[in-house]
Amino acid sequence: MDQEGPRLHFLDNLNAYVAGVQLTPQFIEYLRKHPCAPYYLNDILRDFNGTYTEAHKRQIFSQFTTERSNCDLLANILEKVGQLDKADELRRFNRSEVPMQYKNATNLTVVKARTLRSGNTRHFEMDSNPRGRAIIFLTEPRVRNETLRWKSVLSQIDFEVEVHENVTCVQMSGLLDTVAAQGVKGNALLVMFIGHGYEEKVLGFNESDEMAIKDIVDKFSEIKCIKSWYDPTSGLTLFGQTLSHTIAQFAWYKHLTELVTLTHDRLEQEFGGTPDELRPEIRLNSVGRQLYLNPGLYK
Repeated sequence: MDQEGPRLHFLDNLNAYVAGVQLTPQFIEYLRKHPCAPYYLNDILRDFNGTYTEAHKRQIFSQFTTERSNCDLLANILEKVGQLDKADELRRFNRSEVPMQYKNATNLTVVKARTLRSGNTRHFEMDSNPRGRAIIFLTEPRVRNETLRWKSVLSQIDFEVEVHENVTCVQMSGLLDTVAAQGVKGNALLVMFIGHGYEEKVLGFNESDEMAIKDIVDKFSEIKCIKSWYDPTSGLTLFGQTLSHTIAQFAWYKHLTELVTLTHDRLEQEFGGTPDELRPEIRLNSVGRQLYLNPGLYK
């Protein structure tokens, strides 16, 4: 149950669920063979005095279900000891999140976050009010509803949203130059283009002018330091030195995106504000899965 949505749903209903679970001697015997048992079970049963309590149940079913495979094993144990209804109910909790059904309305309700993840070693700062400025350029009138949809969504995430319709690339470039010079109130600037393009270029309203996406990004890029990109003593690049250490230390449980992020954070921490400041720009294609390197393990 490693997806946050199903996990929160299960925890919200944990008390009601465990009320019908029976911690029989046979169940505990099977439970001792569960992969989580060496780490949690002795602590959970430390105060056991011959009677299992609701607290014991809550601890077992909260700690033995954090990973999907472990949750499945726990459901199998329930099935083996004859608690079939509770096994099936646990499997239903352990299902993947179901995508929201498509709606054509321009207003789409954004689910509110329960936990603020901002401003620490794991998260970018994203807690200001307003969040920042969102600029939407529309050059294709036939999809104006999508512009309205994004205005609704981004407003609910507390961005100050402005829409510019039927603009040329010259007009877009001029506005972005002004924004870059003025700065942005809040944590973020979001620039969205809805229209036509090709070969990493966007087309203006009349399609007679074009602008490279790189030119838009460059308006907001910091000046890169190129004189200290490697350490002549070690013969290693600063980026390669940091990335290799990050992989060596953390690849056993972190996925590739996290490894790259850790590398970026360490470079910023160690070299930020110095002549050796280096902030690599990373482009990630949209993927639905994470890549773990799994050092030392084979199938």
